[in-house]
Amino acid sequence: MTTREEVPDIIPGGHFREGAAVAQTLAQLAALKRDMIERRHLEEMRDIKHEQERAETLQRQAERDAERKAEMAERDRIRDEKTAERDAERKAEMAERDRIRDE
Repeated sequence: MTTREEVPDIIPGGHFREGAAVAQTLAQLAALKRDMIERRHLEEMRDIKHEQERAETLQRQAERDAERKAEMAERDRIRDEKTAERDAERKAEMAERDRIRDE
């Protein structure tokens, strides 16, 4: 049989205190785990938001590029039409001069 003097680290009711300390430690660990999960969730949400913003930016850029290409194609078409008209007029003038010269 042991007495309190022989084993001073055993305190009557100490197992309750130890249990409370363990419970407190477990509660702290659970709180840390919840915080880590919440932080990870927030980071994932932030990453998703950044990906969505990046996708929207790329979409807007693609739309602007498509508009610019369409505008350039229209300008090129108009320029080509005018060039073709001028070329046709020059050919007609040259043909008229050739006809007059040949007469």
